[in-house]
Amino acid sequence: MSSEAGSGAAREAYVYPPPRPEPDASLLCNRGAAREARGLARAALDFARCGGVVAAPSCALHPDHDKLLPHEEQKKMLNRHQWRCGICGKTFRSERYLDAHLDRRHLDTLAPNATLCVGDLCDVLRCPGWLRAQRAEHHGACNARALDARRHWCQHVMHDCFADQGAAGHAVFEKLDAHFCEPLSCAWRERLRDGAEIPALRCAGAGGAGGGHAGYYVGAGALCAALVLLYVGIACWYGETKWLGGDLRRSRHRRSFFKTKSY
Repeated sequence: MSSEAGSGAAREAYVYPPPRPEPDASLLCNRGAAREARGLARAALDFARCGGVVAAPSCALHPDHDKLLPHEEQKKMLNRHQWRCGICGKTFRSERYLDAHLDRRHLDTLAPNATLCVGDLCDVLRCPGWLRAQRAEHHGACNARALDARRHWCQHVMHDCFADQGAAGHAVFEKLDAHFCEPLSCAWRERLRDGAEIPALRCAGAGGAGGGHAGYYVGAGALCAALVLLYVGIACWYGETKWLGGDLRRSRHRRSFFKTKSY
């Protein structure tokens, strides 16, 4: 009896190490979807910038709100099968393992004021992975009310990001509204599931849609013309130098011949 009590007391006296706390699920989001959405959000901001409009830091698409961006900036691909964590220096055989490591060990490096999981915007930005999932469903049920609410939210975000920056900002808002927000409808969802192509988001330059690209092509054309002229000039100079050298050699040969004959 006393031995049982003693063993029980010993078990109670033994302090097990506390389990490692699991990551707070509210801090996590789908990293793969976030990567796709991050690139599309950056393209939208670049589109606006090309039109002379810079999104305010309060804009939901601004990188300051991206909760996983600090982790993405610390990831380095060494080769196809090796990734390095820039925070602690450990290496992993794939990006997926590095993602899991960041979730387990480095949640404390995320900015506390960044609360947006950009992967949650994949239905608005039409991420490639989201599109594949939609097309795999074929003709599923569509919640028109939910899509209406999502479209109004999208329009609100785009308006707050760009529309209050004068005429240029309003023009950018209208184009982004047509590109991202208007397709949030059951009719468009059916078209996407049937394989409809996504219209390209083209740069809105200062002179209207495509103005930025026009300036780029003009500059590229001028550079090509300058290179052609330089090539022609070098070819002409080389040909003339070669002809003069040959003429000079022929002249020297004639002089040496006459000197030999006179001797």
